[in-house]
Amino acid sequence: MNKVDEEYQRISNLPANRIKAEILSLMATDNYAIFAERVLPVDRCVYIYESNYRTISDFFESVKNESLSLLNDCSTDRRNDILQKAMVYIHNYLSSQYTLKCILENHGEQLPTRDNLSKALDILKGKEVCNFVHCLRNNIIHQVNFGPSLNFNSTSHGKINVSYSVSELMRSNRWKDAESYISRFDKYVLIEDVVSEFHSHMVEFLHNYENIIFQADEVILRNVLTNLLKFAKEYEENDVSGFLPVSESYISNKLFILSGLYR
Repeated sequence: MNKVDEEYQRISNLPANRIKAEILSLMATDNYAIFAERVLPVDRCVYIYESNYRTISDFFESVKNESLSLLNDCSTDRRNDILQKAMVYIHNYLSSQYTLKCILENHGEQLPTRDNLSKALDILKGKEVCNFVHCLRNNIIHQVNFGPSLNFNSTSHGKINVSYSVSELMRSNRWKDAESYISRFDKYVLIEDVVSEFHSHMVEFLHNYENIIFQADEVILRNVLTNLLKFAKEYEENDVSGFLPVSESYISNKLFILSGLYR
């Protein structure tokens, strides 16, 4: 063996390089292909949705925290700034939830468990608040760009809330699937309450959707994730950092979900 080959062999045998080579070998297997096809696309679109949910939730909280100062007559510019941000955040949230549902619908149609996944999605779509969110998104995107307002609600500890006037919403006639939900309200629809109610249903749906996928391929997914966790621990044991296709916390979280499938 010449010096070049010896150096190549030495570098290849370094812990970080050896572990990476084993990871790449795992990623070339059929089992990893199933993991990448059935789990990762769901994670990506869920991440986008949850990011927009956190953004709009933090925004609602910041508005309530500013309530007293916003009641000041000198705060017109700040109130206008908040309303402009509200339009952006509401638009982004509505778009992300719609994209999430579309992606998961298409994703589920390609899988052997398509019937169960479709039933889970149908349950979500059947919720009254989901019909309202769907109609609101369609109206804002395709017909009327409703203007949100700041509503002082004395029943919520004197806090200001971002809301839509019911009369403003009714400028559109495209509420057929959401009439029963709108009938709950008198003058204003508080968007924070709508988002909170919708999100609770979305979380339940995502939990069911993921469980269906994990149950169908439990042995394969457990094998892939266990091996990935083993490689992560090998990096730590050798006191080196190196390539992993997903983070160690992600791996541990997925294994935790697998451990609770039948509880």
